[in-house]
Amino acid sequence: MLSGIRSVLGNIIPRPNPPLLLEDVPRSRGGAAPRSVHQRPVGMAFTRSRAGQKPEPEAPPFSLEDVAAAISTDSFLFQAVSKYVDLIFKEGWWLESRNEKAKEYIRQRLAFLAEATRVPTVQFFWEIAEDLVKYHNVFIAKVRSPHAIAPPGFRIQGLDGKPPIGGYFVLPPTTMKIRRRPNGEVVGYQQAVPGQEEIDFNADQIIHIAYRKERGHAFGTPSLLTVIDDVRMLRELEYNISRLFYLHLHPLFTLTIGKDEQGLEPTAEEIELAKTMMRDIELGGVLFLPGDRYKIDVVGAREHALNAEWALKYMERRVLSGIGVPETAFGRSESANRATADQLTAEMHDRAKALQQVISLYVEEFIFKELLLEAGFDPLLDPDSKVSLVFNEIRTDEIIKKENHAIWKYEHNAITFDEMRRAIGLEPLSDEEKKGLHLYQVTLPRIEAGKASDDDEGKRDTDNKVRPRNQHGVKAAPDSRTKVAASFEDDEEDWQGILQKVKNDINQSVLRNKTKDLGLIANLAGSKLRRELFRQLFIHALDGLDKVRDDARVQRRPQVSISLLLKVLERETSVHVESLLSDWIDEAQVARELKEDKDGMNGILEAAAKRAARRVRAIVDVAQQKAFWYAYASGAKELGRTFVLVEASGESCAACRKRDGERIELAEPTELYNAVPPFHPQCRCRLTLPESEESSL
Repeated sequence: MLSGIRSVLGNIIPRPNPPLLLEDVPRSRGGAAPRSVHQRPVGMAFTRSRAGQKPEPEAPPFSLEDVAAAISTDSFLFQAVSKYVDLIFKEGWWLESRNEKAKEYIRQRLAFLAEATRVPTVQFFWEIAEDLVKYHNVFIAKVRSPHAIAPPGFRIQGLDGKPPIGGYFVLPPTTMKIRRRPNGEVVGYQQAVPGQEEIDFNADQIIHIAYRKERGHAFGTPSLLTVIDDVRMLRELEYNISRLFYLHLHPLFTLTIGKDEQGLEPTAEEIELAKTMMRDIELGGVLFLPGDRYKIDVVGAREHALNAEWALKYMERRVLSGIGVPETAFGRSESANRATADQLTAEMHDRAKALQQVISLYVEEFIFKELLLEAGFDPLLDPDSKVSLVFNEIRTDEIIKKENHAIWKYEHNAITFDEMRRAIGLEPLSDEEKKGLHLYQVTLPRIEAGKASDDDEGKRDTDNKVRPRNQHGVKAAPDSRTKVAASFEDDEEDWQGILQKVKNDINQSVLRNKTKDLGLIANLAGSKLRRELFRQLFIHALDGLDKVRDDARVQRRPQVSISLLLKVLERETSVHVESLLSDWIDEAQVARELKEDKDGMNGILEAAAKRAARRVRAIVDVAQQKAFWYAYASGAKELGRTFVLVEASGESCAACRKRDGERIELAEPTELYNAVPPFHPQCRCRLTLPESEESSL
């Protein structure tokens, strides 16, 4: 059958169809083949065409030939285009549709078209991507043929009374011109190749993909057009430097004989001897200068030559910035670390993803849609029959993170199973399909057999990726809102680690007499302490909301914004943190003066560290309790309560015992902040909900 396709379509000569003006043609009824609907644009476009005259073919206002010549002759441009095209197809592509029949039809139809045109589908998409990257313009010619063969099980019919699609061919953008009316409506295309007769195409015979096209213009503007002059200047600089290097590679010698004084002039014998010696130098000999009447000097560029290194680096970086490829992509790391290299590479990936979206959009809208309509599918009225061209994620680590986060949200009851599958790019499963999942095949049978709990290894593995476990235990991931242990002792381990690091840095700076580093150490330590404090306050505030939820015996966590609390606490505690660090640094400066007395210096440093640790512990203790009970009171107010009660323990001080049972009205947030415990350092008062507000009146 495939050989028959070749024999039938191999002799088809694409001739322009008669012009067809589509003036708001209504959709046909009764199951007939749908017809196109076209709305003419309004306004004026940048064109030389005049009303009432036949539109003339217009070439782009810039030279695409210059772009093609620059790419084929310059290594930077050639490599940049190659890297972007390779990146677009790096992870492959696939077809996606909710209608399996429509997807299978498109897959087979593309295979039949590839066989008929002798252009593989992958090669067809590569040509589209290459022209899009190079010129930001792609021209695809459609060939219609009454002999086009439909895939088995399908019947195809051309739209608007025309033959069905028989093949697609990508034309060179450098040869294309566009006919437009004054309002910008495209009415035709023309291909002009030097030495050959022009070929005219109707508007419906060409698919024009234009990227970064200015409004009112016909062609997309190539990004490489802006760097051609920069590339010329860079290559000219390199040429001039190579000439300079060539001219001064072999130095010039000057030989002075005698002196410019009477009686000391050079003699004829001395001049002949000098000529002989210079010939010996040219032949690789050794120069021997007898006496002090001969003086030889080497003439080269010396300091008079221009240092062009900075200009070369500047122009090279300018070119690389213009083509959107980082230096690291060419293997030039220089001072870039891994984080910088990853960031620059990510920007390159983002541009490649944008090009992928353009390709997918035009292929789906102007190729797949027409092929689907020819077979009776209607992606407009039936969105499930739409077939999409999907490119896989370029950065596999990013998709792994997204998928793992979606699974983690499902495991922790944030989203449903179907929402999780959609988040990772999969369709929901039917009840019958769910029976093939690991849950039904392995987990549930093991639970029934008593060999496993419902907390399976998969969930623990996902938890470990969100909250990695290492030699220091479990740390919350940067973007995680995971609830961690609420005990103050667990948090104290984090504080102790930070303080120990600060202590080591301060002591090392003093011992090495590098006290100028103490200011930097204080700034970094303050940043770490405030960041850790903010994290812990956030966690304790969430715990306070959970506590009031349990006390109120409700199912939902109160919907309370704790941003105000965190801002107030961060502002107040930052002052105390900066104060203790300043005092710590001052004491370290005092210890430095005792550098001759090692024991005395170490004693001062150790005492300063202990005082700082006690002050940090007091600051953290007050802030954590304030966050917990402020969130508790705010949550009670959101649940409809008007007041809470103070509860003092048996170990409370006399002042706190007098407040036992005191009623705190749930007022505005700013007033409530000062009304909740702790009322003083080391205060252990608590808040409770009354059994009923009426009984407490």
